[in-house]
Amino acid sequence: MEITSKIDGDLSVLQLGGRIDATSSASLDHAVNAAIGGGIRHLVLDMSQVGYVSSAGLRSILLAAKNAKVHAFHMYVVGEGIAKRKDDFVADVMAQAGNA
Repeated sequence: MEITSKIDGDLSVLQLGGRIDATSSASLDHAVNAAIGGGIRHLVLDMSQVGYVSSAGLRSILLAAKNAKVHAFHMYVVGEGIAKRKDDFVADVMAQAGNA
């Protein structure tokens, strides 16, 4: 997984690419925690270049959402990679988890 971080004031955008799986989910956790440590108020996870999300990746996304509530910032998950399509398993799982 590739992560590009852009910070503008209290906004952090994490551009994610590739696969979010058991091997790479710790990198996502670290990037989110670094953004939180920087005092952000808004976090955007841009998943437009993500091709695959495993259960470990879903856990990292849900943990980031939980951290948003705990640390009082807003989190947005955006991108074509999670757009609802007829056969989109990831969007279905995200919806069932209450985050789509």
